[in-house]
Amino acid sequence: MVGNSRTGQTLYGLAAKGEIPAFKMGGVWRFRRGEIDQWIADQTRASMKKEVMRKREQQRSAEQDLSQPRNVRRSRRTS
Repeated sequence: MVGNSRTGQTLYGLAAKGEIPAFKMGGVWRFRRGEIDQWIADQTRASMKKEVMRKREQQRSAEQDLSQPRNVRRSRRTS
């Protein structure tokens, strides 16, 4: 049983969409602990990989910006 009704709605919605490992038995959603643990681990790895890729892209972008010549306006001094 899921403690929070909002969490339960989300959990059952994900199960109904096939986004998390679950099955129905007698009209009741069932979740196998091992499958859920593996799903969580997979989601965590995927999230970490996305974060690494995002940081690499930011770094490449910053390096590219530094390698581009900048148009700097120089003020003219009048004497």
